[in-house]
Amino acid sequence: MSTEHRARVEELVADYRRSRERVAELKAELATLEETVSSERATVSVTVGSGGALRDLWLSDRAYQQHRPAELAELILRLAGTAAERAARRADEVVAEALPPGSDPAALRGRPPEIPVATAGRRSTRPAGDEDAEEPEEHHQRSWLRD
Repeated sequence: MSTEHRARVEELVADYRRSRERVAELKAELATLEETVSSERATVSVTVGSGGALRDLWLSDRAYQQHRPAELAELILRLAGTAAERAARRADEVVAEALPPGSDPAALRGRPPEIPVATAGRRSTRPAGDEDAEEPEEHHQRSWLRD
């Protein structure tokens, strides 16, 4: 192998090693990335990681007094969705630094998973793709704090 080829191979190997190191740094940064969102009344706080996974959920003692169970569930889901969106945007910013200009980091991660949102105190229990299935009967929910 000529000296010129050997130098080029060594340069390519060095580039490859630098790229691997940068990918490892990105993975470590993304693994620790978190977003926390709290409710207006500071009764609920939700922390979500860069992949959208719930990492922490904090409920004050007042949360059970100020929110009915269905309202509390809806609030938690809404806060988790907001935190997941923020975490995804931050993850995109981190990844964008390593991509060529004009690349779309969101396209690399694909569509974020949809977080179900409770409506009117209940969530749909219909399996995906089963549009003809009947919805379960609506039951009146009573709070364990109130009659």
